[in-house]
Amino acid sequence: MTANKISDEEICDLKVASLPTRPTEDSAYSGEGYGPEEMKAAFDRLPLFIIERYNALIDDIAGIGEESLAAAMKTGIKEGHTLCDMYTDISNGNFASYLSVGGESLSSVIARILIAIGENE
Repeated sequence: MTANKISDEEICDLKVASLPTRPTEDSAYSGEGYGPEEMKAAFDRLPLFIIERYNALIDDIAGIGEESLAAAMKTGIKEGHTLCDMYTDISNGNFASYLSVGGESLSSVIARILIAIGENE
């Protein structure tokens, strides 16, 4: 997974409160002035940082692969079975294997019915 919790240290210099009260000349703040363009960019830094972390979190949640959150979440259906395994089965048309009818998997019941009516020999 690539998403990390945002720490106070990471955003300390990104906060609007860290800026001067108003735009300054280049000679102020040891030659690091804040003109209107720098001030606008400074207001965008924190939201853009949060968007980057949010997108990484979404990639982790929605991703399919060994690094995804779905691959790390155990379903408890059987040993080592993950949410990613379930998504794969469902997308491959095997959803019926997760449902049961009278103690049997739905896919087994459907297979038996198809054999009985001569559809799946």
